[in-house]
Amino acid sequence: MYCRIGTHRKGVSSDDQDVLRKIITEATSYEQKLNRLITEDSLAFAEVTDAYKLPKTTEEESKTRQQAIQKGFKKAVDAPFQTLSACVECLYLVREASVLGNPTAFSDLKVAQYLCHAGGKGAIENIEINLPYIKDAEFVKQIEERVSRLKESLEQTAAEKISKPTA
Repeated sequence: MYCRIGTHRKGVSSDDQDVLRKIITEATSYEQKLNRLITEDSLAFAEVTDAYKLPKTTEEESKTRQQAIQKGFKKAVDAPFQTLSACVECLYLVREASVLGNPTAFSDLKVAQYLCHAGGKGAIENIEINLPYIKDAEFVKQIEERVSRLKESLEQTAAEKISKPTA
């Protein structure tokens, strides 16, 4: 909304309007991706739950059940990991848009910043609660390293003051 209103602001150059339109397109793409990831996260958790219901009376059944559980937990980590990554990327868009939009709609941009930060923090929680159940040590190590880097980016970017454009 902030960018859409900004494209109609008096005195906005055609170059800045192009940048705002690009940001609108990217933000819309992230919105669609994040909505898809909500569904993927729910489906992943359902897969874990279903895997725990599999029979385990024979050694073969136990092995199949364990593989299904592990596969489900990896998916239950992947969806929030993608969410975290998208939230960090969206925070960069917020910063880029800040100086170009309409100052009267600046609160909308701040809300977007807060939502990106909260979404990223929620994704970290979902990753951290599922990761201990994964027995693939190399996978866990890689995810922990990647999450650590993204977590640092999330906090740094969210803490950066965004500038309200002048009227």
